[in-house]
Amino acid sequence: MKTRESIFRKLKRQYGLSITKETAHPAMQRLTDIFSSKPRRRGRSFSRFLAERNRKKNARFPKLQTYAGKQGGGGYCDRLRFGLFRMRFNGCEVISVYNVMRYLGYKPDIRDISYDFETSGSLLFGGFGVRPDSIADYLEEKTGARIKSLGPALFKDYDYYFSEAEAAIFTFWNGPKKWTIHTVMLRRLPDERVRALNFYNNRLFSDFDSISSLCSKTGKGLVPISLILIYDPETMPNSLST
Repeated sequence: MKTRESIFRKLKRQYGLSITKETAHPAMQRLTDIFSSKPRRRGRSFSRFLAERNRKKNARFPKLQTYAGKQGGGGYCDRLRFGLFRMRFNGCEVISVYNVMRYLGYKPDIRDISYDFETSGSLLFGGFGVRPDSIADYLEEKTGARIKSLGPALFKDYDYYFSEAEAAIFTFWNGPKKWTIHTVMLRRLPDERVRALNFYNNRLFSDFDSISSLCSKTGKGLVPISLILIYDPETMPNSLST
């Protein structure tokens, strides 16, 4: 007889596969699609209604001029709305995309990114943040960079591929028994260490020896879901060019 823990582990694995466009059980994929915001040709979906309402509310605050962080700890984004919630609860994917675009030299408005994902890409009206595959598509469209997503099966290769990337967005379960997800932006430091932005809620960034050590030495036992790699087309490894 399967234990409840093993059943939960399987469900989490299938959910992770379904939101990264990897092979997943058809029923799980359909369920995930139902709760994903997608643009409609006719009418106004509830996701669109929320997005328009939140856009007006978020416009009351000034444009953010620095990197975003300290989510849930009094950071700028805590007061913004995304879906049914304030971003102190569910804004980590939006924050990560904003930070990546800023790092790449763009001048994004995090309120616009939030609106874009609310209308296409959010999960359960923001309750589960944003789909990793939607993040990858968005970055490719907005920056023109080459994007490659790695699922959990390739976790052992994350550090190898990240060593040649401009930056990355890392999504993970907060622990083997946790049903909460977090997403952070990653960049490499001159000493080859890894800097994660918005990892903790009391500081803007945290530095680790590698992605592997980030997962194993934080005391959380993080479980990887997706690593979205952002490459300069001229430096993208041949093994990732397809």
